[in-house]
Amino acid sequence: MNTEGFNILWRYFAWSNQTIGVFAFAAITIYLMAKKGGQKNGIYLIALIPGSFYMFIISSFILSQKIGFGLPMTVAYIIAGVLTALYFAGLIKLGRKYAASHEEE
Repeated sequence: MNTEGFNILWRYFAWSNQTIGVFAFAAITIYLMAKKGGQKNGIYLIALIPGSFYMFIISSFILSQKIGFGLPMTVAYIIAGVLTALYFAGLIKLGRKYAASHEEE
């Protein structure tokens, strides 16, 4: 009965769709790091950089919008930046660990 109901639902759908994209980029990054020579030639950056960009976008959106946490934009950008840095560093660490455990295969 709410005329804004569909618009709100659509925004959540769009956000969740982009969140799935971030997880896909994370999986691709780790896969490319585990490939033979993937760390040396930096091919994993093809997935890590757009994934980090998406991480910043989806984090700042959900933190700043009233359908999310409703924080001021400045605070949302700072927190999104920290979450993006953690995403970036975590994927590098996890990718190296996974690649090291699969070297002998």
